[in-house]
Amino acid sequence: MQKEILDKIHQEHLGMEKCKLRAKSAVYWVGMYKDVEKIVSTRHICQKYRNSQQKEEMIPSDILRRPWQAIGVDLFTESQEWYLIMICYYFKFPFVRKVIDLRAKTITTVARGVLAEQGILEQIICDNGTQFTSQEFKTLADEYGFNITTSSPHYPKGHEFIERQVQTVKRTLVKC
Repeated sequence: MQKEILDKIHQEHLGMEKCKLRAKSAVYWVGMYKDVEKIVSTRHICQKYRNSQQKEEMIPSDILRRPWQAIGVDLFTESQEWYLIMICYYFKFPFVRKVIDLRAKTITTVARGVLAEQGILEQIICDNGTQFTSQEFKTLADEYGFNITTSSPHYPKGHEFIERQVQTVKRTLVKC
């Protein structure tokens, strides 16, 4: 009976992960994931047409246990105005503040205001913008006791979550 179930799960040839998800949502037996892996990896048609260049695995990040544990920070412009966006990774909720200029002191002051409202955090994830690598921002990190993690300047996908949130906020601002 397990073979028939595996055949049904795999009939659309959706790949390893999708087949595992289908199996998980419908049935369970001991060793089920290994059986799914075996059937997907041994089917000739799947092997013939699979992606020849597999995606590189992402480095897993720590599992978030609470709100405001890690936030993403970025600057963006819309309608000739500059904004600071701070996004809680746990709730995926953006805090957006208009800034009058891009000086590190200004950005740090605005960020300090958001942190005062929202509470203690452990980590800020940001790009390598001079505002976030400045001494003022490092002093803020020391005062509030959080770490600053910067994404790689030559690997924008490391900052992808924040960039997607920026696009969402921009679409909202345009509608206002």
